[in-house]
Amino acid sequence: MTKKPKFVDSFWDSDIASTRGSDVIVRRMKEGKKVCKELVEYLSERSKAEATFAKALKNAARKLDSNMEIGELGLSISTLKSETEHISAAHEAAGNDMSALSIELSNFNKEQEAIKSQRAEHLQKSTSNKLTSNSKANTLKEKYVQRCRERDTADDAYKAARNSVATQTKDLQKAEKNKEKCYDNMQNADTAYKSSLETLEAARKAWESTMVETCEAFQQIEDDRIYLTRNILWKITNVDSQACVIQDNCAEKIRQALEKCDIETDLQTFIDNYGVGRVRPERVPYVNYYERRGSQSSPSTVTGTGTRPRQPLPPAGHTMSGGGAPRSQPGRPTGPPRGPPPKQPPLISLSGDAL
Repeated sequence: MTKKPKFVDSFWDSDIASTRGSDVIVRRMKEGKKVCKELVEYLSERSKAEATFAKALKNAARKLDSNMEIGELGLSISTLKSETEHISAAHEAAGNDMSALSIELSNFNKEQEAIKSQRAEHLQKSTSNKLTSNSKANTLKEKYVQRCRERDTADDAYKAARNSVATQTKDLQKAEKNKEKCYDNMQNADTAYKSSLETLEAARKAWESTMVETCEAFQQIEDDRIYLTRNILWKITNVDSQACVIQDNCAEKIRQALEKCDIETDLQTFIDNYGVGRVRPERVPYVNYYERRGSQSSPSTVTGTGTRPRQPLPPAGHTMSGGGAPRSQPGRPTGPPRGPPPKQPPLISLSGDAL
């Protein structure tokens, strides 16, 4: 089994004054925060895009409100409208899912940021204390070295003065006092130097402990961030796949409706529902204006039908049989008629000519 990598074993430097390890892991935390922020912005924009697309699809589906189409083609158009609405709903749901993922990642990033800030601040204080102690120890070391050199110089001067026959007692005593002073200064510097090293060691151990805790905390943060980020990316692909599956199913339903659409059947359906008849109008005849006017001015008679023309009424005293004496009227004398009988008008034929 492969050994799990650990931050606590990978970010140390032999130079006590170095901060490369802590700088690297702190920078990584900042980069992780930026990556999460970018992903949150991506999810927010995707959510807006899905919502806008869903609204556009819904508006497009409203354009298919006309019911003028009949038959299977009309059903296909209705199916297209309903399935477009389903696709719109799928993208609207995808937008809501993207928004939920954005909120989840944003909250996670804020929680991590609080932990990282606290740990980074603690590490920064510990590192600063270590560096200050190290700087002070270096200063005291330099002072100690300087005092050691001064003591060595004073010892050499005293030895030279003591071995010289020309040295006066006063000069020898002065050299001896200087030697003792330099020795005391060297002892004080040595004590201060050792004390600074003890302080530095305490600061180093505190920093080391803080560094171990920080590495472990930052590794856990990084583990959680990678795990959550990977899951969110996986969920994004699932949301996209789900929307695509729904859209493909909707497209399949539209295809199934179109497969039932037959041109001849739809034509026959239109004829059966809206046909008005099979008889075509005949040719309109020509009518002569003058012939029509002449026929209207002539009397309307019928010939060859056996109908007799109307006869005039007979004069007074004329018998219906055409012979014999006329009947006498009461109160009036009877006798032959006075004067000749009235002349009868000529008969009129059906053609309108006189006989």
